[in-house]
Amino acid sequence: SLSKNSVIAYKRDIQHFLSWSDTAWSEVSPRQVAQFKKHLLQVENNSRVLKDSSVARVLGTLKNFYNWLIKTGYVKTDPTIAVDLPKLPEPEANNLSLETVEKIFTGIEEIRNPERNLAIFGLLLHGLRASEVCGLNIGDYDGLRVDIKQAKAGSVGTVPLEGWCKELVDDYLEYLKASFGKDLKPEYPLFVSFSNRNYGTRISYDTINKLCEKIGKIIGIKFNPHQLRHSFATN
Repeated sequence: SLSKNSVIAYKRDIQHFLSWSDTAWSEVSPRQVAQFKKHLLQVENNSRVLKDSSVARVLGTLKNFYNWLIKTGYVKTDPTIAVDLPKLPEPEANNLSLETVEKIFTGIEEIRNPERNLAIFGLLLHGLRASEVCGLNIGDYDGLRVDIKQAKAGSVGTVPLEGWCKELVDDYLEYLKASFGKDLKPEYPLFVSFSNRNYGTRISYDTINKLCEKIGKIIGIKFNPHQLRHSFATN
């Protein structure tokens, strides 16, 4: 269920260890893993080999890999079990203030296709990732909730919408129906482009990202779509 980027990242993490050691997986000792950690934390040419967060990620990947090796019977002992990950400070919440959110919705009214964009940002404020919003079809909205069928790491599910957001989505669907002049089928993408070049095709993550840039310039605040997800979680 891993995404393509996750597969690439895990391979890169494992390669750090393979480049440092040529010991067979079944013969790696706890001492070697501790030495590997020390290697990642050391300073070379006045700079760290890796930052603490990267060291924690690489060692975490190695621990997960050994957990799999144990479960599948390739090895009988886990040499990573005695090695602790570097302690990292808790990251600060990357949420937006209520005042900023209000400015964003005001800024949306100043650019093209406000009906569509208000509905998009309403869903982002319900915790959806931008990619999940892009992947929605007409049939995924039943008038009360949206059904997420494609999500990161398989985290699919149903998201109930607050009244104000349902109104935005309903208004957008009326606008969409009037724009196309025909009935909307369940398999049609929910959010489409209205540009001359891509008219009627599904929007992409880049579409939402560019909307954030346009709105950010209008309100004088730089932000990204994932901050709306953070805002939902924080509130």
